[in-house]
Amino acid sequence: MKTADDSTDRSRSSARADTRHERRRGGFTLLEMLVVIGIVSILVGMGVQAFSGVSANLSTRSSRESLVALKAVARARAVERGSTAKLIIKVADDRAYVIQSDTIRRSISFKTDFGVTLSEENNVDSLVLCMSPKGYADLDCNSFTTAVTLEMTLGGSTRQVTILPMGQIN
Repeated sequence: MKTADDSTDRSRSSARADTRHERRRGGFTLLEMLVVIGIVSILVGMGVQAFSGVSANLSTRSSRESLVALKAVARARAVERGSTAKLIIKVADDRAYVIQSDTIRRSISFKTDFGVTLSEENNVDSLVLCMSPKGYADLDCNSFTTAVTLEMTLGGSTRQVTILPMGQIN
């Protein structure tokens, strides 16, 4: 025969079993957490690699644009001041600067500012592009008479800049 105590004991034990079962469903197991952490770390690794490629591409592009802007500064200073301004590119030092009246007016350190290294196909240490007060290059003052190609490199990203003797930059 069933007694009232038996049915009460059964309902208590089934209530405890349901509570334990519900508690187990509410959380994550260690294995589930490890799987999620593994997937997240793989995705982060892929994102970092993609970002470093984009960053290198932006740095080489910015360094190229800065060289073009520095040449424009040399030309503008020559015209404004009525005297020759020189754009000097020290390939070996990864630097470029504008000099006028023996004073450095502007400079760029490609390595420090952009993390970029410069190279030139003929292994020239430095290039000099002289801008005359009339706004064009002075061929008698330039250190080169044919087109010169500079490479700006960071990681796997490379940009080329061709400087022509008359001062055009492509």
